[in-house]
Order: sequence, then structure tokens, then C-alpha cells
Amino acid sequence: MNDGIWISVSDVAEKRGVSKQAISKRLKALEGRVSTRKEGNRLLVNIAEYDKVTGAETDPAQELRNREIHRPPNDGTSGQSPSGKASLAFSIQRAKRESYDAEMARLRLEELQGKLVPVAAVEDAMVRCATVLLRVIEQLPGESDDPAVRIILKNKVHELRAALEREMRLLAEQAEAEPERMEA
Repeated sequence: MNDGIWISVSDVAEKRGVSKQAISKRLKALEGRVSTRKEGNRLLVNIAEYDKVTGAETDPAQELRNREIHRPPNDGTSGQSPSGKASLAFSIQRAKRESYDAEMARLRLEELQGKLVPVAAVEDAMVRCATVLLRVIEQLPGESDDPAVRIILKNKVHELRAALEREMRLLAEQAEAEPERMEA
């Protein structure tokens, strides 16, 4: 399975012409919608997901027009003319772009197949399910005419409600502590 195109926050900032702090701030705002992962002390970003969420797209030809190409002399291109270097750089950028396009297509396909769902939709579904579940649980004491059974059922309802609340809070805390998307 394609693992995506992972680049560092510094590289994202450089490509966008903004500071590393600006990208970090943007990623924090997009938490849960853009996959990130740690590699050593560097934070890597799935650039295709980032661009999909932010609506930004990169144009390799534009990047070539906007920056000068620098290569060390020992890279095998020292004998090439400037146009040869540009051609090599364009080929590299084109390969990156094709990889990027393939990742974007994979994300669109997974979204259409229902494998990718917005976090807000999942949260809304969880709230609806919990509400229905609590409504049914809270009606349990009314199912008995025996006052002693009602007291026992009310205590169990209280325990179930507390357990559900505790688990929901734990899930929310885990999501905040670990913003990286978990993949099955």
C-alpha cells in the first residue's frame, strides 16, 4: 500500500515560502485531518493530505521558474549545460508531481469508498449513538414494578453513565495527545 509522500515541516515551509512556525501552527489547526509522524526529532507531514485539506496544489514548473537550481559539482551534472540541469531538475520535479498526483488520487478514491471520513462526522455519529444508548439505559429502572429492583437498576444506570463518560473523555484525551492518524 502506498504510504504517502512524507516531507518535513521545514520542507513544507520552504515550498510554501513561509516560516516553519507558520506550518506548525497550521498543522495544529488541522490536527486529526492531516497525517503526521515523527522520524527521529523531525515531524513529517503527508503532503498530499496537507494540500488536499488546505486546497493548495504545487506546480513543479512554477517552482523551477521561481528558484535557481544549485547542484554540487560532484553530483554527475558538472559537465552539463544549464539547460541540461534544468531538464534534469524538471524530470525530478515531474516524478515528484506524478507521485503526488497518485497519492491525491488514492485519497480521493478512499474518500469515495468511505474509508476516509471527516473527523467531525465521526464525532457527530459518536454523540448520536451515545445519546440513544443513554436514553435506553435510563429507561431501564422503569421496567420493573419492584422498588428494590428499581434502586438496583438506578445504581447500574449511574455506573454505566459514568463508565461511558469516562471512556469518551479518555478517547478525547488520547486523540489530543496523539494527533497522528491511526491506520488499520
